[in-house]
Amino acid sequence: MGDSIVRIDRDGDQPPLGIATFDGPIDPRRIAAIIAELGSERMSRIEALILDLEQVRYLHSLGMSALVNLADRLNAKGGALHLAAPQPKVKLILEMMGLDEWFRIHGSIAAALRAIRSPRRVPARSR
Repeated sequence: MGDSIVRIDRDGDQPPLGIATFDGPIDPRRIAAIIAELGSERMSRIEALILDLEQVRYLHSLGMSALVNLADRLNAKGGALHLAAPQPKVKLILEMMGLDEWFRIHGSIAAALRAIRSPRRVPARSR
């Protein structure tokens, strides 16, 4: 997917929604750039964020911490963090660490979009 670490596309306005696509591992040498991108000005207006994890085969503990912090920021705005298409090993690690309680995990971006746009949308859990 080129040289980009994360690409953010806005999609729709209700709620303000972003889709971030990661290009490779979320490891210590890339985490600073990922955190900077996810904390950027263009992210400030987004309430719901889908992270496409299809290409992520490794998720370092620093990456997990960054995702929890991001979920907290989105929850504070009434939004939520959705993880789409995680690799089986990444999904297993998230579940083993209990982080599946912090994020909504979906099999695909399309499934995450359906969940976000559903009229029966479940509010984010309070922490």
